[in-house]
Amino acid sequence: MGTEVQIREATHGDLDRVVELYDAICDYLDATFNYPGWTRGEYPARWTAERALANGELYVCADGKALLGTCILNGVQPEGYRDIPWQEGISPAEVLVVHTLAVHPSHLREGVSGHLLRFAEQYAQGHGKRSIRLDVYERNVPGVRLYERHGYHVAGKTDLHLGDNGPQISRCYEKIIDKGERLC
Repeated sequence: MGTEVQIREATHGDLDRVVELYDAICDYLDATFNYPGWTRGEYPARWTAERALANGELYVCADGKALLGTCILNGVQPEGYRDIPWQEGISPAEVLVVHTLAVHPSHLREGVSGHLLRFAEQYAQGHGKRSIRLDVYERNVPGVRLYERHGYHVAGKTDLHLGDNGPQISRCYEKIIDKGERLC
């Protein structure tokens, strides 16, 4: 990444590039080991980006003209989160959930995921959130390492009933946001 990385809310003009990124990462995962079990054209797909864009929840990470990564930020906790022993005393309104964090395959191992996670933490802090939650398929070793390296802690495990391949256990992670902490 030669120029400065910028993370911002996506615009309609970003939609095709986000879908291209989704397709590229799904193709890459199919050619290697598909840790998250994503399927091109099914998830993540155009509908994923369109819905998030319409709700003002889609964010992109760009370096110059290249779209490096993307994520969805909102307060929507999947049904399976009900069974997780999250940090006590945090209301649903105080939770930010990170969904569909994806990095273009040509920019893997360049720190893009870390930029997106730090942005999510700043966003949470700026919007009065006390907790960031996310889930990752437990066999997604790179994802597990990423979130643990960035200070997310396993709150529990659950089957989020995503797909038709039988139980797929996900680790549910949480990071508590200290309102006084300066995040950069």
